[in-house]
Amino acid sequence: MPAMDSVSEREFLDIYGRLHFSAKGIRSPREFYERMIEEIERIRRAQEEATSERRRKYLQKGITYLKNLVNSGFAIRVFEEAYSDPNGFIALSLRYGKPEARRIRLRRFL
Repeated sequence: MPAMDSVSEREFLDIYGRLHFSAKGIRSPREFYERMIEEIERIRRAQEEATSERRRKYLQKGITYLKNLVNSGFAIRVFEEAYSDPNGFIALSLRYGKPEARRIRLRRFL
């Protein structure tokens, strides 16, 4: 799982920002992994229902992307970042969800 250790904070925030599921209320790396697995299953079901080959390939890329994050220790890094900066975007998004975390961060900088 050392793959996430070599990723810079900026790159990590970019990766985290591209996740399309809500992390609100997640309290541990295990719960985060479970949410990622649920998202993989949701995408897999959508892939089975897809009518075009193009859509199936697009969804397969999402599955591969999430599996790579699961295998590289992404959830552990999420909580390391949240603990190291309790007022940062990741910690706020775990508490309030991404949209509200963005609003809170913007209010702090204005």
